[in-house]
Amino acid sequence: MAEFAIKVKHLRTAWTLTDPDLLYYKEVNTGFETRFKSLGGKVVGTDTFHTNDASIATQINHLRGINPAPQLLFIAGFPTGGSAAIRQIRAAGFAGPMMSSNTYDGDYWKKAAKDLSNFYYANYASIYGDDPNSAVNAFVKKDKAKYGVPANSNLVTGYSVVQAFALAATKCKCLDGKTLAHTLDTIGTMKLLVGPTKFSSTLHIDLLRRQEIMQITNGKTHFLQYWTLKTPPPVKF
Repeated sequence: MAEFAIKVKHLRTAWTLTDPDLLYYKEVNTGFETRFKSLGGKVVGTDTFHTNDASIATQINHLRGINPAPQLLFIAGFPTGGSAAIRQIRAAGFAGPMMSSNTYDGDYWKKAAKDLSNFYYANYASIYGDDPNSAVNAFVKKDKAKYGVPANSNLVTGYSVVQAFALAATKCKCLDGKTLAHTLDTIGTMKLLVGPTKFSSTLHIDLLRRQEIMQITNGKTHFLQYWTLKTPPPVKF
């Protein structure tokens, strides 16, 4: 999202709001801030909130005190509490772009932030029938017919895990865990539903896998564009 903000939306100043109760969200925020700064952006303010906070008036006062106002707000936290925070921030007058991770995929949290617009997040697939990959649309449609409206796109990433396992098992003709792991490390780029994916012996996540930028307008989510990092984010082993 940092690269998208800097290179496409031409945003240079950001305020971040993070739920510190889960390490994942702290790392999401750190990742955004690190990348944003490395690309020439400036984080002009940071604050925290908690899922059960009924009010974030104090944080909003901090936001209002920043002059000039930040061009972008990045939020990292549970959608259950984050949606209420988003509603209060919009009600306080901040109409600028808001961004987050794929935590905000799906519709289950939107009632608390009704008719939300100018909100973006990075994801691996769209569950809204507009994914550029027709195979994703067909898969989501089939799943929806059997199980109902999906909560989010985890059904696509989950299915891709099974695909990767099947590819590795077929290649090594085995079910031995150690051999399967080695096969996944050396099999090269796999064509999965979630997109081309490649692992290595030192990294079991594809940092350069193409992502999708999703946009929420008037409470409706839609695919906006593909985004591929030119260089991977720094990872400490």
